[in-house]
Amino acid sequence: MPEKKLGPVVMILLDGWGIALSNEANAITKARTPVFDNLITTYPTTVLKTHGMEIGDYFNEKPDIRSGYFCLGTGKRDDNILFRINNAIDNNHFFKNKTLLKAVDHTKYNNSKLHLIGLASEANIHSSFNHLQSLIKLAANNNIENLYLHLILDGVDSAPDSGIKFIEEVEKYIHKYQKGKIATISGRFYGMDRDNHWTRTSKFYNAIIRGEGRQTLSQQEAIKESYNKHIFDKELYPTVIVNREKHPLATIRENDSIIFFNIRGDRLKQIAKALTLPQWDKVNDHKYLKNTYFASLSLIDNNLPIETAFHRQEENNSLSSILGENKIKQLKISGSEKFGLLTYYLNGCQHKPFNNESREIFSENLQKEEEINKQAISRLINAIKTENYGFILANFVNLDRAATKYDIQEITKIIEALDSYLKKIITEIKNKNAVLIISSPFGKVEELYDLHTGNPSLENTYNNTPLIIAGNSFEGIAITEEVSANELNLISPEFSLIDVAPTILKIMGIPIPKEMQGKSIL
Repeated sequence: MPEKKLGPVVMILLDGWGIALSNEANAITKARTPVFDNLITTYPTTVLKTHGMEIGDYFNEKPDIRSGYFCLGTGKRDDNILFRINNAIDNNHFFKNKTLLKAVDHTKYNNSKLHLIGLASEANIHSSFNHLQSLIKLAANNNIENLYLHLILDGVDSAPDSGIKFIEEVEKYIHKYQKGKIATISGRFYGMDRDNHWTRTSKFYNAIIRGEGRQTLSQQEAIKESYNKHIFDKELYPTVIVNREKHPLATIRENDSIIFFNIRGDRLKQIAKALTLPQWDKVNDHKYLKNTYFASLSLIDNNLPIETAFHRQEENNSLSSILGENKIKQLKISGSEKFGLLTYYLNGCQHKPFNNESREIFSENLQKEEEINKQAISRLINAIKTENYGFILANFVNLDRAATKYDIQEITKIIEALDSYLKKIITEIKNKNAVLIISSPFGKVEELYDLHTGNPSLENTYNNTPLIIAGNSFEGIAITEEVSANELNLISPEFSLIDVAPTILKIMGIPIPKEMQGKSIL
């Protein structure tokens, strides 16, 4: 253990890199990774648990990327908003929530419509079917006459053609309570863009505001027709449900109420801005909705006029805040797709940068993974060379996203390219007497498909993830029993994601606060 840190602590997060037995569905073990393998056998290496009570997950839920980043950045279990809302439903507090009841009261007072907007998915990543069901029940309990659903199909965190079955489940619940109609359906490519593709957001906006776009009498038939054209859930074109006179069943108008039911706000922020702000020229022919009440199950943006029903835990004693208090300059490098994770969630659900915290966010607009990775690597190496920072965090590769776009051969190539980049990084780490930490908040590409059925496995896995601590002062040190690179799956996990922040603080010689529930791995 080094007594004095001379160079920066550099952390690389490889979202989707998990540990599993070698098989035909495991892109990690199929790839040739000599640099990564050498790091494992040369430096302290262990595995991290990514789900369960240790990080704030309950029951048998798959690892959640938001929780993973929260735990990595705070050293604490996540105050999981998914389960807090579920608990509120179970104990009936959900149906007494003041923010949700304001939407009910506003609708009744104005004799208007109540609209529900969110992702229709069973993955529990961005939304929950339980929450949507409960909102329909809330409307039924309060005798809301005009309830309309604007559903966004998934296809990323769930199977690409599972949307039609999910819509059928929603309709069963609508029938059960005799309340509500589906007014529009759209793929998340349009309804949940977060990378400033405003032409996509505009199409979704005009579907729900003006009833413009593809029209259909039956959402099931529209989805089947789209599937026949090989356009699946994610990219389903915004479609308006119409009556026999070809008039939309419902559009959002002044005096209406809207409840966004996603539990992650990042991917609803663009459509929320378009709906709530008086002047917003980034969508075509913008229309300001006067006297409209906006609510959301979880926070979308503090700067928008949307009331939040369930607030996430804010953690003030995060790794970033502690580094700031100790006057250690820090830099976070990320492509635009993941910037919210490295800033908001990693910082303990705090939006603003802490003292001495800088951010380099670069656009990933229509770029291939190789181009994105080259940008991230170049920025990371330059940051190490400047010697301006005591802590540098970089997120790249995005293996989790690649899993939804490419086959295993292409993903293997991406992993092998990463391995070659690691050689350049570790050389610079040694030159600057720095410390390199490599890990991942969840696994995915180690189980790309079901070996028995051949069906793609799009959800995050239950598998452990690696943790490697490399640098001049750590060569030859072991955390657990010595294992080879292809035997990490044999390590029984003693640590979890909440142990990473305390480990970084110990390496940097900074006292670990009592509030952190994790412990140093070293």
